[in-house]
Amino acid sequence: MVRRKPSSGEHLIFTETGPYLLPDVIRCEQVERGRWTNEVVIRAETYKDLRLGIVLLAPAVASLLAAPLAEVPLEPATRIRPLPLPAPGKILEIPLLTRFVCFRPPAPGYRIAEFLTEKDQRVLVPFSSDAYKQFLVLIELFSAVH
Repeated sequence: MVRRKPSSGEHLIFTETGPYLLPDVIRCEQVERGRWTNEVVIRAETYKDLRLGIVLLAPAVASLLAAPLAEVPLEPATRIRPLPLPAPGKILEIPLLTRFVCFRPPAPGYRIAEFLTEKDQRVLVPFSSDAYKQFLVLIELFSAVH
């Protein structure tokens, strides 16, 4: 189950362990520092021009970049919970992702990264091949500046 934070209609609170599936990331627009110095925010776009704000701890980004591209299949009978889409013009923000777990087998043309939140809730982030390449370029530029 997913609840919306009362103060903002587009910030989600996860109430179960997951895995939760984000909408497909088709374009990475920007990588920036979060509210804290060890946070990285990926500003991304999904289909229908919907926006995502994916907040990661810096060690999770480092693990993602260092990970082999080998994919680990999901356990049988895993119930994946899709997240609600943000309203047009709003940015969907999810809880802080603290650890990278592995890559999961994608649909053709996609790379799916699995992360954990602070409460060990599983979150799947599907990147299109182009979005993943854009993310790698943007994170390299971000790292060079910070």
